[in-house]
Amino acid sequence: MSDDEISMNTAVLFNQLEATYGVSPGAMTASQAVKVKSLTAVPLTGNRVERDVVTPYYGANPGKLTAKRGTMQFTVEATGAGETALDAGTAPAFGRLLRQAGTSETVRAPAATIAASPPTGVGGPTGTFTYAAGDPYEGIVDRLVTLLCTTGGGSGTAEFTVSAPAIAHLAAYEATEQVMTDATDFDLVHGATITPTVGTAFEVGDSYTIQLSAPGAYYAPVSQTFESGESFFQYGPNRHRFAGQRGNVTINAAADGYFDLQFDFMGLPRARSSEAIPAVDFIAFQDPLIVDDDNSPYVALGGVEINLRSFSLNVGQNTVMRSLVGQKKVRTSGRSASGTIVFEALDLDDVDFFDNLDDGSTLAFELIHGLLRGEIVHLTCPLLEITGLQYQDEEGVAMFSANVTALPSDAGNDELTLAIK
Repeated sequence: MSDDEISMNTAVLFNQLEATYGVSPGAMTASQAVKVKSLTAVPLTGNRVERDVVTPYYGANPGKLTAKRGTMQFTVEATGAGETALDAGTAPAFGRLLRQAGTSETVRAPAATIAASPPTGVGGPTGTFTYAAGDPYEGIVDRLVTLLCTTGGGSGTAEFTVSAPAIAHLAAYEATEQVMTDATDFDLVHGATITPTVGTAFEVGDSYTIQLSAPGAYYAPVSQTFESGESFFQYGPNRHRFAGQRGNVTINAAADGYFDLQFDFMGLPRARSSEAIPAVDFIAFQDPLIVDDDNSPYVALGGVEINLRSFSLNVGQNTVMRSLVGQKKVRTSGRSASGTIVFEALDLDDVDFFDNLDDGSTLAFELIHGLLRGEIVHLTCPLLEITGLQYQDEEGVAMFSANVTALPSDAGNDELTLAIK
């Protein structure tokens, strides 16, 4: 037996998605290692059921564990997947963890960034055209592009002004005198092109819109068909495995810190063993950017840009251990997303968030972190309700500290979207 101490500083975590609940997909490779911060775990816990036997003497009753489970908590830095992964339509390395935390994953590849032909006519235009998507859109936020005919005619004659309104931190875009010619690239915005085929000739004033959508991986909550995963974590040689793992995530972004995802998982304990520390491959995990004015170009509440100190949203997945004869599984039984936001107080003549607290009206929250494609983390909460609001002091500056709840629309499962672009 080795007399070396087991170091808490040499922990590793590996994780993979399960195709069938509680069934291991197979051995994990170095690329399935997870780059984490602050890993803590309880390898085995449960509900202790005492036997309550009667004895002719005082003393504790024996018992055994039921509903056996293990838990772990750790933090992963949220970053873009990198430009190479973005171009390939590959999800970020931490995407599988979000899927085990009750969210769906939708990957939008660059080829799917331009809306399908034909364009949407505005006000009943005379001219008609179809198009094939050309070069993909390379923007980091979705944009609606308008084509306005300024010189009438058919292919090779008709001219258009191409425009897109300002959005988030991006200025309005406009390009004039663009000639539309059959089978010739026609420029939109941020690198996107279409190859048109003109039908009926255009008249001055004909107007059309084409939706451009940013590529990336998009995560939103689900209310059924929850995915699960298998993990093992290891302190020194001591390896512990969980199967059927599900849980919750809290999204944290604080000025002069990192954009973090804090996971809280529960799983079914599996075999324990003593193993050599495995090789790890963290190449898919990108280096994070500090959340600050240089790297986080846009944060707004109710469409009003704010100076953010911190934002925290607990997605609020309620994860329980379900133990019956014939079934043992970790189950997600509900969700309620809530958190806090701290930002510099604004003049009530400009915007009065106390009105929203007073009448329960909701506000959209949006945070864009990162400047370039491949490094973007974009969080949106379309219906944020302020449930508490007060002042606090920070270095003599008045700050608002708000408690918030993220509400779904009538469509459901849309109280937040975390996009990695």
